[in-house]
Amino acid sequence: MNVADLEIGQIARVDQVLNIDCEQGTAERLAAMGIVSDKPVQVLRKAKFNGPLHIRVGATTEIAIRLHEAEMIVIKTDRDDEINFSEGSQMIPKSTIELIEKVKIVLLLILISIIILVISQILVWNY
Repeated sequence: MNVADLEIGQIARVDQVLNIDCEQGTAERLAAMGIVSDKPVQVLRKAKFNGPLHIRVGATTEIAIRLHEAEMIVIKTDRDDEINFSEGSQMIPKSTIELIEKVKIVLLLILISIIILVISQILVWNY
């Protein structure tokens, strides 16, 4: 499977970049743009009529590549891969997202505790 096979919004990891192009240096150019093994990639848009693809590489790099270049990028789409697309349009490991959610819950509990403490102090002062 390659990047050209991905649906819009789908995320995968780069397995390898094949050097099958007639043009010399295409694989090196893709590597210079950050398309290297184990890097997450996501298709953001696809042009009609086999036009270029707009992809995100890593968390912030967005590039446009030609269809035949996308076909050179072999990907891994293992569902067990630890990647999600969330938190302000960035690719973040699932473990980090889970940690953020737990921190949010703890902070909410702390805030509730503070509110209860303040209310109890106000009631004590009024009596």
